[in-house]
Amino acid sequence: MRDLFVDVGRRPGWDFAGVDLVLEVDEPFVCCADSHVCSLDGERTMPTLPLDAALLARTQAVTGALNAEGLRVVAVAVKTLPPGQTTYAVADEAGLTLIGRARGKRFVALSAPERIVFDAMQEGWAAQQRSRQLKASTIEGRLAVVRRFAEYTNQYPWQWTATEFEAFVTSLVGARPTTIRGYQAALRIFLEYVTSADYEWVSRCKDEFGSAPTQVVTEWNSYHHTTPYEGDPGRRRVPGPQSPRL
Repeated sequence: MRDLFVDVGRRPGWDFAGVDLVLEVDEPFVCCADSHVCSLDGERTMPTLPLDAALLARTQAVTGALNAEGLRVVAVAVKTLPPGQTTYAVADEAGLTLIGRARGKRFVALSAPERIVFDAMQEGWAAQQRSRQLKASTIEGRLAVVRRFAEYTNQYPWQWTATEFEAFVTSLVGARPTTIRGYQAALRIFLEYVTSADYEWVSRCKDEFGSAPTQVVTEWNSYHHTTPYEGDPGRRRVPGPQSPRL
């Protein structure tokens, strides 16, 4: 349990009159089980509702969706304690009142460290490409491939492996060869950027997460250009003497 002391008199729009302590706990829904949800909206205190199964399911669905986006959700619960109490135990986590809405916000969603670093990698790579005068459409297209691969693996670049890359390419059933090679090129160039000694990503990832990104797109698992023309045969240009006379 982590104690989060706040000066309620200096929180505009938060009416916590009589509340001695606000607790920020890792499992607020467990601590508030069989308790209540208090909805606050500006300075107007809304009715306190029982935290029944239906409301708990709705609340957990919201937090689950935010977690799926890579965000960490902080839900704040409050409890009035006896005057003069200065020490707290696990038992004090029971019977809390979950703050369901404060100033129009149900929860505080914080970016996880992993998400912050991944976003910074993408921003840095985009800046590097802009310095090379690449078109915005090219940059965004490459970033879209990186995000798609991250969603496919449900992992971050410092966790990617060659096996996952190969499975991703295999999943592109029906894609044109040019599309597959474009995806491979985007991921290879991105990983060249984040593994380059010119940037901080390898050392930063090792310090923060214990592992670093590596190049997973290699000559051995890449789709190679094997024919002179890979487009629609009906649109193929006929060279030499086979060309129709004008």
